[in-house]
Amino acid sequence: IITATGVDQVLPTIRSRSQILQILPPSLNQVQEYFGSQYPAASVAKAYYISEGYMGLMTALLAEDVSHPLVVQISLAKSTLGANTFERLAQVEDLTKQKNVPLFLQAIERVCHAQLNQSAKSSATTAKPWTERLKAVISARQAISLNAQPKLVLTNLMLNL
Repeated sequence: IITATGVDQVLPTIRSRSQILQILPPSLNQVQEYFGSQYPAASVAKAYYISEGYMGLMTALLAEDVSHPLVVQISLAKSTLGANTFERLAQVEDLTKQKNVPLFLQAIERVCHAQLNQSAKSSATTAKPWTERLKAVISARQAISLNAQPKLVLTNLMLNL
């Protein structure tokens, strides 16, 4: 059994000799039924949207397991999004020294995506700012993947959040 997050991550020679089974994440109702006796429904829903249904990350978020690398970064992403522009710019130096900019960008993208989903369900007035933030984060992730200078990318992102 070979697992991958995308079919394109498997070599074509292996892919041609394999049977592909796509495993979809569970629905929110299924997750709430499973975790309902252990955690409040609001916490389960929050973890579901941030984890995008990935059970390992969802379990780590609910248990506040800091050994999972994304849990720490998601917490940092939430505080960054709640900060003012000056506070966000002050974080740039620390973030670049930690050498995990791609992981931080993934975390901030997950938080923005979760907030966009929830705001789209509740009211359309708050969806537009989250859409703009998500676009800025995706642009930053693309720049990092093209080996742009992390400090410049983060500075630009922090100014556009």
